[in-house]
Amino acid sequence: SDPFVSIHGQPQDPKSWRADQPSSDEYVLEMLYHDQTGMIQIELLEEKGEIRVLRCGSMPSTQYLMQESIIVDGILDELHQCAFDDSEPDIKDEHRLLIPDPTNAIDTARETLAFG
Repeated sequence: SDPFVSIHGQPQDPKSWRADQPSSDEYVLEMLYHDQTGMIQIELLEEKGEIRVLRCGSMPSTQYLMQESIIVDGILDELHQCAFDDSEPDIKDEHRLLIPDPTNAIDTARETLAFG
């Protein structure tokens, strides 16, 4: 899979981001923006049942913030699909791939995007 294709499936300019998985022991993906003003760190914490998206960088550029919003929005779309797949209404909530707690957690996260 190409790390420069966002979760939406939209191609990202390969010169814009550098993806790195710092450890094979953890589920962490780091994506450094080309202007080096910011980095997205995506962590899957199995033991806590959490997915964390962190921004690293004290003064991210406007371009970084715009691209970060696109990537994080795509991640949230995929999480929403796993939790509330409307094309499969017969699936019981307890059998879904993802059960957000609280139920509106994805929408709450989406509201925090800089360019949402």
